[in-house]
Parts: sequence; structure tokens; C-alpha cells
Amino acid sequence: FDLPGVRQAGQQLLAFGEEPENLIDTLRRLGDVAAGTNTPFNELAEIYGKIRVQNQVFAEDLNQLSGRGIPVIQALADNLNVSTEEVRKLASESQIEFADIEQAFISLTAEGSKFGGLMEAQAQTIPGQVSNISDSFVRLQESLFAAIEPILQGGLSLLGATLAEVAQGFDGFDELSEAALRFQTT
Repeated sequence: FDLPGVRQAGQQLLAFGEEPENLIDTLRRLGDVAAGTNTPFNELAEIYGKIRVQNQVFAEDLNQLSGRGIPVIQALADNLNVSTEEVRKLASESQIEFADIEQAFISLTAEGSKFGGLMEAQAQTIPGQVSNISDSFVRLQESLFAAIEPILQGGLSLLGATLAEVAQGFDGFDELSEAALRFQTT
């Protein structure tokens, strides 16, 4: 996952009501699941966030997650001590809440579970290391820009003021040009 994508997912989750103190853990869980299912990180964050906002899980939500290879129905069944058919029935009756989905993701990403630690393992692969290097360049650019931003701000303000003064000097230029053209044509 690239840094801008993780930031976007974090912003999405905060907009959907994720508590800032829980954000890193939630991002890690979603990242582990996304890494294990090859689901776009931001897409998964959006689905998760929408479930958070509605505070209940509909059958469509389960279908979206299951369709991405996330065994959320089985995780819910295990956590609620019911069958997968009962999970589907509960979802169709709006009897499953966000807390149940949150717990399902926790169990799916716990140490030793199917998705536990996959984001970290992915970071050790060659594509993961390339992504980490790319993220380092992004952070370097941001740091450099933050360091020179005050200088740029002052320079741009000065440039703007100078251009305004120069433009003021040309206020009568149109009239002068028009008079010169009339003089040449006569």
C-alpha cells in the first residue's frame, strides 16, 4: 500500500466516525485483510466505514465483503455461535451491528489467524520494499516542502505584489497603444 492511499483510507475512516485513537489498529486490520484478498485498501475502508455509519450490517454488506474473498460470514458465525445460514438470516433482519463486524475483523486478523500479519509480510516482498522506498521519497518530498514553504510563501507574496505594481504601470498602456495606432494610420 502506498502512503497516499493509506492516508486517504485513514481520512475516510475518520470521516465515517472512526475514533482517532483506534485508527492505526483499524488500518492495520483492514490492511491485513486487503493484503490477503488483494482487495483495494481504500475500497475496503469505504465498505467498513459505511457499515460503521449505518451501525448495522445488511445482506448486501456481507455480499460485498464475501465477494472480495473475505470470509466474514464464517467469522461472524464463529463469533456469534450460530450457523452461516443464521448469519445471513440475521443480516436480512438487520440484527447484526457494526460491533459484530468489527469483532469479525479482529478475529480474522488476530495473530496466527488467516490474515494476521499479512500486511507486514507483504512489506517484506520485493514489491512491498519498492513501495516502502517510494513512500520514503514521498515523506522526503513532504519534509523538504515543509522546510521551504515559508520561503516560497514569502517569495510568492513578493512576486504577486511586484506583478500587481507592474500591471498598474500598464493601466494607461491601452490608451497609449490606441493613440499610436491612430497616428500611424493617418
